[in-house]
Amino acid sequence: MTTQPRPSPAAQPARRGPGRPRNTDSEETKLRILDAAIESFGAGGFASTSSQTIAAVAGVTPATMYHHFVNKRQLYVAAFQHSVDIAWRGYGEAATATGTSFLDELVAVVDAAVRVMQRRPAMTMLAIRAAIDLGRGDLDRTIPDGVMAAMAARAVARGELAPDDVVYVRPVVEMMLWGVSVIGRGDTNMQERCAEAIDLILHGRLVQRPTRRRRTG
Repeated sequence: MTTQPRPSPAAQPARRGPGRPRNTDSEETKLRILDAAIESFGAGGFASTSSQTIAAVAGVTPATMYHHFVNKRQLYVAAFQHSVDIAWRGYGEAATATGTSFLDELVAVVDAAVRVMQRRPAMTMLAIRAAIDLGRGDLDRTIPDGVMAAMAARAVARGELAPDDVVYVRPVVEMMLWGVSVIGRGDTNMQERCAEAIDLILHGRLVQRPTRRRRTG
């Protein structure tokens, strides 16, 4: 009887380290955890959502989840950041695709936000909850300026916006988005109405200046 030669150490499959959870090196797993956290935190908030619930929704073990995120708070902030990145990527694409005027870009951003609210309402709820659960410093670090800066730069280049007025772009955009998010929360019809109202206001079609009557006699 002949014996088969043992494979060399280089040919043997690498083993996981002791106690190392499965799937911890997968970026896909991390994204699945973040998506599960968005849905779970959006539905129940920070205090009422357990780590076990998020792990179950993501289809991973708690050990795998904590390999990527050291605690629940870090996961909460990361989930909020992930949802913001998804939303603002869409906002930037919508604004760039429009590109005809600053007002049209603002309307395009609001329309894109409404589509996000309707497609993934948990993202809207997470944003609202995060405004309460997180400190202002955490929120400041997660709200991107790149899209708004690009919109402002295009408006200045077109002569629509004075350079000194660029500082007002971020407050205006945030007021519109927060307004639609809070007032239209969970109500598709109200979301659409808010977007239409913003369009009418920005383009001066909602309120008409009354015409003065000439005095007679």
